[in-house]
Amino acid sequence: MPLPVDFHFSQHNLQDFVDCPRRFQLKYINKISWPALESEPFLEMEKQIEMGSRFHKLIHQYFSGMDPEILRGQVDDVELNIWLNNFISQKSIAIPDLRFAEYTLTAPFNGYRLLAKFDLIAINPDADVIILDWKTSRRIPPRQWLEKRAQSRLYPYLLVSSISSMIPNFKISPENVSMVYWFTDFPEQPVSFSYDNAGYQSDQIFLESMTSEISLCNDPEFRKTEDTRVCRFCVFRSLCERGDRAGNMEEFESFEDISETLSGFSFADVEEIPF
Repeated sequence: MPLPVDFHFSQHNLQDFVDCPRRFQLKYINKISWPALESEPFLEMEKQIEMGSRFHKLIHQYFSGMDPEILRGQVDDVELNIWLNNFISQKSIAIPDLRFAEYTLTAPFNGYRLLAKFDLIAINPDADVIILDWKTSRRIPPRQWLEKRAQSRLYPYLLVSSISSMIPNFKISPENVSMVYWFTDFPEQPVSFSYDNAGYQSDQIFLESMTSEISLCNDPEFRKTEDTRVCRFCVFRSLCERGDRAGNMEEFESFEDISETLSGFSFADVEEIPF
């Protein structure tokens, strides 16, 4: 079954295909909703997803110029208040003054479109650009794990390719771009990745290969993952006869993976969080 002509490739659906092509097929082509729990304990997972959403909204308001004291007055949760204070007082990242918060970029690519919603893009006078992404993980995932994520490849590539749609006639080289993951519980331990032309060329090949492979797949080629550990956190596990018991979310690398990779909720999806 072919993809719709208006299909947008995002970090979310690309990662789904990397993790399990069958999950991509069920979710995006067959559009099946399967009412299995992603993980246990369910109420804690729901709370963490809601907290992540609220935090992203607060930081968007902060960069829109809202007084931090007014923001603090909106927070009635102890942990969320800690996250907000951690962000406001953090000194680990110097954020340039030209800022684009919750900014969406989309561009034609390989017959379809690429899409990314950035938590923050910040540009300094020397045309160096920082991509910042807020993570509400209980722990910091391994650097190598973050580096391999589709988000870490799509975001800098799309920004370099499409920044002129943000700022007319403005161009940057890959060497001017860096990407920073900032963690709410670890405000002084961001994980940063520099970019360069070799990375840009590698990411273009990766994205071309991925989008071509997905668009040319026939039904039998959307195979189930061989890594059955992934199935413990997938809503389709019983449909695929991969078990009927949810995994414990403490085993997962980060709560974003539960919310974005598995449940269909994504901080990167344009329609999910209105501002």
